[in-house]
Amino acid sequence: MTAWEPHQLRPPFEPGNTLSTKHGAKSERVIRPIADRLVAGITEERPDLAEAQYEPAITAWATAEAQCILLRRYADDYGLLDQKGLPRPFTRLWRLAGASAAQHRKRLGLDPSSNAQLVRDRATASALRQFDLDAVLESGRRAFAERDQDQHQAGS
Repeated sequence: MTAWEPHQLRPPFEPGNTLSTKHGAKSERVIRPIADRLVAGITEERPDLAEAQYEPAITAWATAEAQCILLRRYADDYGLLDQKGLPRPFTRLWRLAGASAAQHRKRLGLDPSSNAQLVRDRATASALRQFDLDAVLESGRRAFAERDQDQHQAGS
């Protein structure tokens, strides 16, 4: 960092300052603490999502949700439209983050419809695990053999 000279209007910015931050929705430093709290909350509420296989999806969801939270706060403070009545530039990012969050919610079963589908899928998978697949295959083979034998006897 260079030393401040009296002819400069202000001292140089210190590393890590937040003076130029508007909403923080593009700043990992601002997003990460919110996303971490979201991850902690959802994995406490839904322990099934705490499994390692879900970590990338949970992280992506939490990041998008954190962006939405930050942009909602910014919209509450400054409004969606500028002085000319035009959408503020952040609204595009907000739409993208909202769409991303919704897509991740659906994939993780975090909305009512996708949660119901996830519950059905898990129940089906659990029921299938209870079947003795070898016995089912053997039963199918016997049925085909009997059908073939009946057809052979009918043709004779």
